[in-house]
Amino acid sequence: MKTIILFVVCCLTWASLPAIAGGESKKVPRVSVGLRGGWSYRVGNILEEEEEILENLLSGYNVNADAYYHLNRFLAVGIDYTFSRATNPDANPVLGVYSTGIHNACPSVVFTLHSRDRNNAFVATLCPVGYAGYVEKSVTDGVNVLIKGGNVETSTSVGYDLGLSRHVMLSARVAFHSANLKKMTAKSKYGKTTIDLGDDRLDFSMLQLSIGLRFR
Repeated sequence: MKTIILFVVCCLTWASLPAIAGGESKKVPRVSVGLRGGWSYRVGNILEEEEEILENLLSGYNVNADAYYHLNRFLAVGIDYTFSRATNPDANPVLGVYSTGIHNACPSVVFTLHSRDRNNAFVATLCPVGYAGYVEKSVTDGVNVLIKGGNVETSTSVGYDLGLSRHVMLSARVAFHSANLKKMTAKSKYGKTTIDLGDDRLDFSMLQLSIGLRFR
């Protein structure tokens, strides 16, 4: 949170600087769309009884997209979506987890600090309330089980967009999503049941690194 506050202060300071002598600088396009992919690592606390089962499912890949409407060169609003997946093809066929998938969807406030020529920008996003969904494909006593759940999340990210041309930028991000589950639904050939973890919540917070392109 301190990092976000410092970033906002920097933006306001930048806004107070005089324009470059020699005329108006380029305007920031109103709409931009980012597409990226990269690596995810699950940083949430894992229940002791699940450590051995999930030890090979802590890291995986992610794909993410965002769409922003730029109110001015310092502030934008938009939405971010990320899907992260980890797989373990060598999972125990009697009691194991083959894959986990995490969906993150967040309306975001976006702070941008552009270079004077508007070609490059530092970017920070803040999502106070979003949605996180958890999907786990596992096997229990040789029976395939699909476990699902969802809850609110908070997230933040920082990154840099480097202009490659007038309408295309190289976009890199580091993001953190915080979410946990108290209840999940397990579905198998025997039917559907609700799993209540009580105080032992399933923490599936994620750290994500990604790189891709931004179109504007």
